[in-house]
Formats: sequence, structure tokens, C-alpha cells
Amino acid sequence: MLLVLAALAASPGDALSIRVEVESHEVVLGQAFSLTVVRTWRKDLTPEDWNDQVLAPLALKLEDVARTDAGDRIEETRTYRAYAFTFEDVALAPQMQATPVDGGAPLVASADPLELHVKPSLDPKAPGEAELPREPYPAPFPWMRWIGGSLAAILVIAFAGLFMRHRARRATPPPPPPTPLEKARARLQALREMPSGSPEDSDALYVSLAAILRDYLEERFALPAPEMTTEEIADASSGIELAQPITQLLARCDRVKFASQMPSDEDRQRLLDDVEQALEACQPCRSSADATS
Repeated sequence: MLLVLAALAASPGDALSIRVEVESHEVVLGQAFSLTVVRTWRKDLTPEDWNDQVLAPLALKLEDVARTDAGDRIEETRTYRAYAFTFEDVALAPQMQATPVDGGAPLVASADPLELHVKPSLDPKAPGEAELPREPYPAPFPWMRWIGGSLAAILVIAFAGLFMRHRARRATPPPPPPTPLEKARARLQALREMPSGSPEDSDALYVSLAAILRDYLEERFALPAPEMTTEEIADASSGIELAQPITQLLARCDRVKFASQMPSDEDRQRLLDDVEQALEACQPCRSSADATS
């Protein structure tokens, strides 16, 4: 039986009521749990359309909607698979509004606060060793460099005269390889130009954004982020300054990837801007290990 964690503080004779039911007041970060919203209103009232955003920051995936005729009133039951992608506990106080059919001031029903304790999916008693930046891999077969260098020297000497005759100006050195930030900027620009419209487009956008953030963490701090969950990244990067904004952005991407939310164009643009600002702010930061060296 579901545990009622939030219910309208009103008597059965009231014209309008709302309650929210969940399985338990403790949920696990990123794991689905059942959530039910029950709204009841008198037939002489017209309720406003329901908006899942009243239960933010929970991410919701609708499973079923049912309405029952209960005499002089209507009861609507909405069943969801809900997800908590925040590292903090959740406190909500959902409301609903209805307008009399024959006119008049709208009525508002408020529910008691719904409080959920969000538990980490990692075992706090055995979290495992922190993933620290690894040392660069040694170059394989160092003798290949010696052979290559000798061959290059021979070629330079043999064709020096030919190069000098055809060289009109000093050769321009090749440009340096792009930095992790420059790579991320280029990929963000491509995402800004990607059209929106369908849920599949939104999924592709948020999957790409999460990949950009993970690749940046790997190249900038030698953190194997592409193979880690968001919570593992937050735990492993605790010694790196300014890493919290990137972890929060990954959690925002998870809400869309795992809960099938359909963000607006404004939400997409705002998240793109937030990702770019977080990466820009992360440029001068150092890990705690760097600071002590």
C-alpha cells in the first residue's frame, strides 16, 4: 500500500482537493519510484490543466491517467514513474486551481508539503577509492623515435637545397592542437545549430551535452568520466575546484535522458549557455593535488 506523504488539509465536503502518494519518503538518487497525484473537484467547477512542473525538481514519466465519476464530483488519478536527480532532499507543496462554471473567483487547493529524503546510490560505508588523475602512459617503443629522427635528418640534408630554392618565405609553424575548452566550444556551437522539435531531438541534445562535459573532465583533469555515472563523477572530483557546477549540469541532462522530459527551446538554450559558462569558469581552476605541489 502506498504511503500518503502529502494530502490536502481539507474535509471531504470541500469542493476541491489534491493529494500526492508515494511508496516511501526515502528514494535513491536516479532510481525510479512510483508517484500518484489524485485531484478531486465538484462538477460545477472547471479545473486548470495539470502541469508536471509543480512537482519540480522531480523528473516525471507519465504511465496512466484515469478519471472517475463520483456522484457530484470528478476524481482524476495520474500515475508516474518519478526520479530524483538532485543531491539534496526534496520538499514540495503542490497546488491546483478551479474556476466555477457560472463565473466567479477561482478556488485554490493546497497540499501539505511533500518531503523526500534522497539517498545516494553509492554505499557511504564502502564508497571505494577515489579516482585520482592518472599519470600519462609511457610512449611505446622509444627506439622508433630514434629511427624516425634519423630518417628525418637524412631527408632534410638531402633535400635542403630543393627546399631553399622553392621557399618564398619562412614556413609558418603548424597551429597548436586545440585545447579541451576549444574542442568543447566547437561541439557546443554545432549543438546550437541543431534544430529542435521532437523528443528524439531533445534526447540527442542532452546525450551530446553530457558527452561534452565528460570528455572535458577526462582531457582537462585525466578523470575517466566517460565510464563513470554522474554520482561517481561527483564523488571522484570532490578535490577539484569548481567541479560542482559541471556535476549539477550532468544531473540536469540525466533528467531528460532517463525521465523523457520534453524541454522547451528556452530550456535548451539556457542549458547550452550554462554549460559554456561552467567550462569557461573551470579554465583557471586547479585540483587540490596541484595546489599542494
